[in-house]
Amino acid sequence: MLFAQWKVDNPAARNAFTGPMMLDLAAVVGQLRGWRSGRAVVVTGSGGHFCAGADFSLAAAALAPSEGLAMHDLMAQVHK
Repeated sequence: MLFAQWKVDNPAARNAFTGPMMLDLAAVVGQLRGWRSGRAVVVTGSGGHFCAGADFSLAAAALAPSEGLAMHDLMAQVHK
């Protein structure tokens, strides 16, 4: 396979990116680290939208402290 595909699936919020979605994407990228035959990761959106940006409305209510720390660590890796 020359490419992998990951779908953003939050059409009710125009595919706004949530914390759990960020953690899921990080897990997928982790699985692909050793992928040698591929050339690209294609990110798509469901419901006719790609991604409206970040959805912060659920962050404070939905994340346990450990999930917040995991997101912090993920974002630190993204910005290296």
